[in-house]
Amino acid sequence: MTVVLRPISAVAAEAILAGRAPEDVRVAPDYPTEFSSGVAERVGAGARLGPYFVHRAEDDVVVGEIGGAFMDPVTVGIGYAIVRSCWGNGYATDAVRALVARALQLPEIELIVAFTPLDRPASGRVLRKAGFTPVGEEDDEHEGKILRVIRWELATEYARAVDDVLREERALQAAMLASDVEALDRLLHPELLAVGPDGRLVEKAEDLEAHRSGVFEIYELDEEDVRVRVAGDTAVTFVVLLIRGAIAGEEVSGRMRYTRTWSRDDGAWRVLAAHIAPAA
Repeated sequence: MTVVLRPISAVAAEAILAGRAPEDVRVAPDYPTEFSSGVAERVGAGARLGPYFVHRAEDDVVVGEIGGAFMDPVTVGIGYAIVRSCWGNGYATDAVRALVARALQLPEIELIVAFTPLDRPASGRVLRKAGFTPVGEEDDEHEGKILRVIRWELATEYARAVDDVLREERALQAAMLASDVEALDRLLHPELLAVGPDGRLVEKAEDLEAHRSGVFEIYELDEEDVRVRVAGDTAVTFVVLLIRGAIAGEEVSGRMRYTRTWSRDDGAWRVLAAHIAPAA
């Protein structure tokens, strides 16, 4: 995760509303965001989903804000903003995912809603990556102006399934890196079939043995991108990993795209099929 969400303090909110940089956190050079004042006004209102500062994980610098509020007893609307200098780094997507994860801890929530201006397609891509679906257009008021926006929705039943699959995907990555055969055995379906980068078909037993024997070793593994789709008891993860390792002693490295099909049996998600290829 590239960001961490932390509550905005009353001291920071007071500074923002006074036009000053908050003194209790470090902020990006082009902070505040276009929505910082509106966000600061909501601090201390007792909301259960923020607002939060979006802190960059690597250095704890504040790069934006995010938060959610109930629109009705079962629906939450969320909003976020990232400073322009930090666009394109995945911070917004990770912030939305982190906020959705917190929302899923509130059992009364059935629907999460967000809105993006028509002229900001990148904001829509952020929500799509986080599992939201566009459902239509409507008018929204911002600072006395009427804007045409796209309404995005995420049903929490679907979101909880996505969250479960994403957690298992990352557990699988950790097991790959550690050659943890026990964890791999749990996460891989007995009927697994995988197509490797060389086009060869591999079954579960062969994959486990490659890790157990040390034929396949991974020294470094970093997730560059991940997307999840769920339909009932089937899910697909599309992951780009930066990998450095060795196969039979020969060092290999590069950007690899893993497409994994997951099947849910008795509540447990396991990989039934996979395809690995170099990422474009």
